Amino acid sequence: MVAIWKAGGAVTTMDPTYPDKRLQSMLQETMCKLIFVDLEHASRFKKIGLQVIDDLEHLEDDLVGPINHKDLERSWEIADVKPDHLAQVAWTSGSTGRPKGVLHSHGRLTSEHNSYKWNLEYNGGQRVLQFGSYAYVAGVNDTFHTFLHGATLCIPSESERTSCLADFMKGAGVTRAYLTPSVLRTISPDLVPTLKYLCVGGETVDRDLVEKWSNCVHLSSLYGASEGGFMIHQSAHLQYLSQGLLPIGGNAWLVCPNDSEQLVPIGVPGEIIFESHELALGYLNDPQKTAKTFIDPPRWAQKRANLYGYRYLRMGDLARYESDGSIVILGRADNQVKINGQRVELQDVEYHLHQSLPTDSRAIAEIVKPIDAPNTKFLTAFCSLPSGEQLISLEDQRLMIQRLQERLRLSVPAHMVPRAFIFLDDIPGDYKVDRRKLRADASQLGLKALLKTAELSSVPASDLSSTDMESTIAQLWTQILPRKSPHIAPSDNFIALGGDSVAAMRLVSVARANGLALTSQLIFEHPVLSDLAAVMESTNSCSASSVDTVAPASQESSRLTATDFQAWAVEVGAQNGGWIDHFIYDFTGALDVGRLQSSCLQLAMDHPILRAVFSYSAGSVVTFSTSTNMIPFEYHDCSPTNLEATSKAIFYRDRPAALGLPVSRFDLLVVSPMQHRLILRISHAQYDSVSARLIHDHLRHLYLGQPTLPPVSVAEYLRYIQRHSIVSAAKRYWRGSLRGSQMPVLARHSTSSEARHNLDGEVRRYRADLAAALMPKGITLATAVKVAWGATLATLTGQMDVVFGDFVSGRQIGFQDVGRVVCACVNFAAVRVDFDRDGKTWYEVLQQVQREALTGSKHEVLGWRKILGCIGTGDLKRWSSIVNFITVDLEDQLDESRAWDAVTGTEKLEVNVGYEEHQFDKTDLWLLVRRLPGRKSANMEFYLRYSKSRHSRSAVEGIADLFCDTLQSLSTDETLSMEVELPVLGDAERERLIPYKNSCTD
Repeated sequence: MVAIWKAGGAVTTMDPTYPDKRLQSMLQETMCKLIFVDLEHASRFKKIGLQVIDDLEHLEDDLVGPINHKDLERSWEIADVKPDHLAQVAWTSGSTGRPKGVLHSHGRLTSEHNSYKWNLEYNGGQRVLQFGSYAYVAGVNDTFHTFLHGATLCIPSESERTSCLADFMKGAGVTRAYLTPSVLRTISPDLVPTLKYLCVGGETVDRDLVEKWSNCVHLSSLYGASEGGFMIHQSAHLQYLSQGLLPIGGNAWLVCPNDSEQLVPIGVPGEIIFESHELALGYLNDPQKTAKTFIDPPRWAQKRANLYGYRYLRMGDLARYESDGSIVILGRADNQVKINGQRVELQDVEYHLHQSLPTDSRAIAEIVKPIDAPNTKFLTAFCSLPSGEQLISLEDQRLMIQRLQERLRLSVPAHMVPRAFIFLDDIPGDYKVDRRKLRADASQLGLKALLKTAELSSVPASDLSSTDMESTIAQLWTQILPRKSPHIAPSDNFIALGGDSVAAMRLVSVARANGLALTSQLIFEHPVLSDLAAVMESTNSCSASSVDTVAPASQESSRLTATDFQAWAVEVGAQNGGWIDHFIYDFTGALDVGRLQSSCLQLAMDHPILRAVFSYSAGSVVTFSTSTNMIPFEYHDCSPTNLEATSKAIFYRDRPAALGLPVSRFDLLVVSPMQHRLILRISHAQYDSVSARLIHDHLRHLYLGQPTLPPVSVAEYLRYIQRHSIVSAAKRYWRGSLRGSQMPVLARHSTSSEARHNLDGEVRRYRADLAAALMPKGITLATAVKVAWGATLATLTGQMDVVFGDFVSGRQIGFQDVGRVVCACVNFAAVRVDFDRDGKTWYEVLQQVQREALTGSKHEVLGWRKILGCIGTGDLKRWSSIVNFITVDLEDQLDESRAWDAVTGTEKLEVNVGYEEHQFDKTDLWLLVRRLPGRKSANMEFYLRYSKSRHSRSAVEGIADLFCDTLQSLSTDETLSMEVELPVLGDAERERLIPYKNSCTD
């Protein structure tokens, strides 16, 4: 190629895997005279009258004949090449059924080279992977840039490229690579230790890939077209720290899709017009297409064009400006799609379908994502045949598909042959087809059905466990899963059988008791039994003993830094009494008061968190444990008529609770010899719902004289989650996950009036439990709640990328026996729901949120204030909304065992356990969701808590109904397969629901 360019010629590159008909069409368009080809493929071109060069060692002999009229000495002189001379013809799919040739000049290639001069990826000493096919402009650019920068090109064989790419990259010492996201998923950073610069493009880059690679290499996301016009996002380069893409070698403008003379403002979708010197000359033999795509300078650009000589390219993509001037791609303005990283015009596929089908047939080509495998894209052909050619049997359909595939393979590349075929009774001849409905209906068929239409086999999973590990894990599942099954098969899914985060925690504990080093993250990464068993078999050498050991609990008097949640809880408790709660034990029967008092004091002795004192030290909240003598136990005589009044007085005594003193105290109300009430005051800084059950059980065992397990050290737990390595990794994760995010504004804040904004309002809604509908799809109810709330916020505010708080357990970490830690492990993590991407289905949004929840679960221990600092400009002080999805309901858990099974004389002692909390200003809107398993219908309960001074009840009722309707729709197959489309509120309705949405002042 370099020799041809230096000689003043132009090259075009083609893929030998293309069918002869397609290649011949391309050669006829170029009218080329010479073709360089491997000996293996030489015979394919000799018959069409071209001079074929298949032996480079004898190249001079082959060329002397045709050019013997020239002086051989002068033939070595470099030709007089001009910048506007043709250098390359690049091929892409065309809408007419013929491939489209894009003309590139010498000037464009060299000018683009100058744009990359700053880039260290190609500089001398670098080793560049030649992965992309030479048939496409990316492969040629790799060659051109590498040679011009003096780097080394590393070219794998086809077997190395497709079967052992990572091994080749490691052996060749590759430092720079351009790969599609699909290929990148087949390798991991540890397999390519020499790789320094990684560029990804050709497909949408998911956030999990960015998180996986961004800390290991200099990661770039590239957008561009065969015609030119490149934009890049580089998180590791200061010039490109932006929310979206920034242009290289030119400027990107957004115009009205139907009027390139009209620029659009920030935030409004528009078509990209790229302004640059580095654009293609046009299209080969197609002046009309050239004039339509390479437009004359619009009026707003004429001065610039005259001054700098810019040209203008309509790229066909819709995009939106971010606030920092960067650009976010929203999708295509036409029917062009990406298949295996290559641009394909759907009309190109449809043209060849029509050529292969009987006369008067109709055909539509679309990309379909199966509802049960949304990350898999199927190029699907929808066909209707003339009335006399209807397919009567499955065998008729099979033969028709086989003939279609055979004919298509003769005329188009393999990636343009549909993988699935669906035959319809009729497709309108005017092609006014609801393509979205076609995609949605086909998605409902599922992966296996789509594969079967193309006669591709899928191997069903065996119904019987085939390994010892599968049998072992299956037995563990039966112990902890809520949906009991007489048999668990290797193909069964943990989530589909009712598994959630709490069930995963239980499974981890049971597994470790059986010598298996299992983690919650591993369970959700591999929810299918056979997959989980395979992973466990490969990692079983890491036994439970390798997990961090925990020292036995003692009187932990050393000062420890409190978590963000603990610090906030005690600060609020000192200001207004918030988070100062009470456990209430109502005893009926003969109570041994002395035994109860000694049991309570022993409870405080066994659990240092009940003796915790919180105070300030060097500007931070610290905690330490005092002696049991500092924990009061007081008696109060009262009558049945003033029991509640006496209890209320105790609730509000010392509320607020000053720092520097123990929070916990015991009060026993003696109503009669057979009626008593025990009240335990406790701060939410000391407990969570898991801890509450542990405290209750421990107290019961102490009173009954039953053995108890040694408590897990809270000090060791706090030291573990505050390790530098854990905190640093969590900070990196949340910065990456929340980069460019913004929290919706739901209310106006004023620091001076915060105390008046307690969450004193509450709207409740009841709906049928949707878990059963979601489980078979591998989606948890918690995920559906988060996506529904995200959609509600987006609808209310018009903000398509939203963030809110998630009240999480904080126990999804690798700390041994974390499920038995008595402490406030809870935290507020961030949930980001992004509806921006064009063409994304509801099912894909659900999967993305669930995947990010899994990835982020091990980073939930980072203080919520630090997580807030990763959002927007980093100056937020509170969450505008919080979702609290209750998997362990406090009152239900405490009330599960009413009888204490202690018989004094002939009297049986029973206890009813209650809970009292003080509402305060936690957030603008607090959504609490819990399931009510005892009810046959309407067994999901939703609380939407708010401040009456900020929101009207009617507005919150409207928000609650909007949320419930959205959540209900997510349980239907029809909605899941549809592309995301949010309701549109009028300005008046939006102002009624969120009256202060544009006037927040923090």
